[in-house]
Amino acid sequence: SNITLDGNKYHDNLNYAIDPHTKTHDITIRNNEVYNNAGFGIICSEDCYNILIEGNIVHDNPLGSITLSKHVHDSIVRNNLVYNSDKGINFNASPDNTIYNNTIRNVRLGFYLTRPADGSIAPTSGNRIYNNTIENTTIGAASNLDVHNNMFSNNSFVNSKSVDMYIQGDSNAIMENQYFNKYNMSGHIGKITIQKSGIIE
Repeated sequence: SNITLDGNKYHDNLNYAIDPHTKTHDITIRNNEVYNNAGFGIICSEDCYNILIEGNIVHDNPLGSITLSKHVHDSIVRNNLVYNSDKGINFNASPDNTIYNNTIRNVRLGFYLTRPADGSIAPTSGNRIYNNTIENTTIGAASNLDVHNNMFSNNSFVNSKSVDMYIQGDSNAIMENQYFNKYNMSGHIGKITIQKSGIIE
């Protein structure tokens, strides 16, 4: 706890680059460049909380750029630039986090929210995802495997090659203050609630 990683370069590692783990808390990961690592760029995993990930440039990490995994909660991801990876910002069994003012581009999945197939660990619920720009993705955001009550608000989806929002596996998502113009949603066994969003064009 009580550690700051600020202004470093993490690159060409054989696995992950930055990986706080198992009840880590009160960590700041700020203004780093994280690139060309074999696994995840920045990942926090297993009961971590009060993690701040901000102002980083994270690119060319094949598994994913920024990941909150296995009950990471009450943490913030903001003002990061993410590009050239499989996933931009990934939630796995992690609730009650705040994600805003990030730019994600040239990835397969911009945001991916999921949990283990057996429903163990923790729900991915109560996350607030707003004021982000997601560009040139295959899918802008996806919820899978019984993921519930995550709020997407005022995000900008630009040039999603397949769909902007995809819901499957009995998941649901809430969309609020969203501008809809040529916006494409799809899914299988899921639900999207749209509220406070004005006219849908």
